[in-house]
Amino acid sequence: MTRFLFAAAALALLSAPALADCVTAENLKGHGILFTMADGKVWKARYAGTNGIRLDQVNGKRADDAYIEGPYGVYEVKHGHRVYPKRDFWGYIERDFRKTPPEPVSGQVWTSKLEEDQGSFYSQSRGSDFKGEVNYRFLPEKTVTISGCDYRIVPVEATFTGKDTIWADPVLDRSDRWIYFPDLGVGVHTMSRDGYRQTDWKAGITAIAAAE
Repeated sequence: MTRFLFAAAALALLSAPALADCVTAENLKGHGILFTMADGKVWKARYAGTNGIRLDQVNGKRADDAYIEGPYGVYEVKHGHRVYPKRDFWGYIERDFRKTPPEPVSGQVWTSKLEEDQGSFYSQSRGSDFKGEVNYRFLPEKTVTISGCDYRIVPVEATFTGKDTIWADPVLDRSDRWIYFPDLGVGVHTMSRDGYRQTDWKAGITAIAAAE
């Protein structure tokens, strides 16, 4: 009888579904964490030392190549994107926050003056150089289940306003949203609306996995 019970228990363990392979902050310092978005793009997040977090788009067409660098992945100090797929031509956004960005904490707000430079690495002409202000809001924390794992998240919303110091016409009028994972130490961009250009996009996170 004892042998029968032992065999039955062993069979149950073998037939039980495998536990989800949940990522941790250690993955960020190793090979990285992969975030799959609803629009099909995959971002690989890695710890980048004094630069904070670096996210690289690791799938899709060559024309979709992009990267982001900044503290916690939420304060995008550098944002590069390929603008000409057949050549190594990149456009960029660089931001200088006048204050040191804090870790997102639910219920708090953060405001800073900033300068935002927009242009391209291959063009001799200047792009735009905005001076303005940014306001961050850290919304109530909640727990979500992604890829079979429970993660604490803090939604982050920010508004950017300012004027171009080079050209008379463009204005900085943008709203952005990130999902920040306190236990992972990284946030992912999920929404952006440009009031001046009248464009917007959004894409939720559909999967999280450790990079290999």
